[in-house]
Amino acid sequence: MLLARTGWLLGALAIGTPAAAQSSPDPSLLAIERAYYAGEPAAGREALEALGEADDVTRAWALWRVAGMHRIRGVDRQTKRRHERVRKPLLEEAESLMKARIEADPNDAAAHLVLSQVYQARITGMMSGMRFGWRAGETLDRALELAPDDPRPLYLKGVNQLMAPGPFGNKEEARQNLEAAIARFAEGAPEGAFWWGEPEAHAFLGLSYARENEHDQARAAYERALELEPGFAWVRESLLPDLESQ
Repeated sequence: MLLARTGWLLGALAIGTPAAAQSSPDPSLLAIERAYYAGEPAAGREALEALGEADDVTRAWALWRVAGMHRIRGVDRQTKRRHERVRKPLLEEAESLMKARIEADPNDAAAHLVLSQVYQARITGMMSGMRFGWRAGETLDRALELAPDDPRPLYLKGVNQLMAPGPFGNKEEARQNLEAAIARFAEGAPEGAFWWGEPEAHAFLGLSYARENEHDQARAAYERALELEPGFAWVRESLLPDLESQ
């Protein structure tokens, strides 16, 4: 659940859509999000199949989120190949939907945000990193420019800065961006909007603390992530145990 996992929207996932025009999120979206945090790809695929009529951005978000449940890092070679076969068509469909959306409206912040994460998810090695890395950064920056008050582009920017290797990262700015995004999450989403990502923002903020041996702050951030999403497997099964072992 690192970079590749790590983001939508119009309608129920709206950025900048008037509250009166929004509706409650489709239950399938909530089921996808629960499955994502729990690390249950079969449940995610089932929820995707159950997704009703959805605008292109919402569907692309769902495709990306389900693809992210099929890990390609930290698994054996056979599992990686199997997961890549599942991920590829999901991400290709999402990419196609968002490119068409942006072509129709270059100022669609939601489409840029989703496309940035689709590009990020398509990075599986050095060659794909060269192909998709700059695209992921460019579209995320554009989403942040178009929707400066939305916490999700900011938290994902922080994640990228935290997880980027060596000179490509920036730990200080990463923490600042994660903290700022969390403050915006705390203000609440527009009525009817589906503001995914808040538990993950807390998890990555906790990781930034843990890497600097600030254990109390890290634990508080992890516990907040679990308050928001009790089924968050990465925090419960990995981050907290790692912290306790230090």
